[in-house]
Amino acid sequence: MKKIITIMAVIAILLSASGCSNANSPKAVVERKIAEIKRDPLKALGSLEPDEEKFSSIDSKEAKALMAQLGKMINKIKYTVSNEQINGDSATVDVHFTSYDFGTSFGETLMSYFGQALMMAFSGASEEDMEKKLYEIWLSDLKKLEQQGLSKESDYTVRLNKKDGQWETDIINEDFVNAFMGDILSAFNKLSQSVDGNIEINFPDD
Repeated sequence: MKKIITIMAVIAILLSASGCSNANSPKAVVERKIAEIKRDPLKALGSLEPDEEKFSSIDSKEAKALMAQLGKMINKIKYTVSNEQINGDSATVDVHFTSYDFGTSFGETLMSYFGQALMMAFSGASEEDMEKKLYEIWLSDLKKLEQQGLSKESDYTVRLNKKDGQWETDIINEDFVNAFMGDILSAFNKLSQSVDGNIEINFPDD
């Protein structure tokens, strides 16, 4: 499951760039950072991949259908970039998102999946079959969520620092993905901790 969340995070970041601006502005640096991820998504995915577990391939038809649905919905997410503030060697840029309530929906998906996965485990189902079941349940819930429309409003402030005359930021972090994806990572971490207290999605420190 953690791999699916990291894939969601990568998709959110890959599709969140827009427009052009002054090449030397903090906003432009954020846009270039996202463009770098778009040019090398596998590298971005590797930076988010938890080390504790390995997961089956995402090449199944169920996984591909899920990813197509996620991509479709993410492309509908709305956002505005504003209020670029520069203070010496520090800067901030505000982003307002209007997204789907992915967090609440995914919480419901997990609760449904846990019940079915337990029965499947007792019946001797393989990990691959159980993972496919997750894809199927999640896809169904995502289609329902899409029909409900964009309803989650979130704000995120990108922080930048100037080093050697260049603005720098690392936009890949949990707060950014939560804002863009309607608290999806918070929902996952909260539910997973209630299950065994050990699984958590963490982003690497700079």
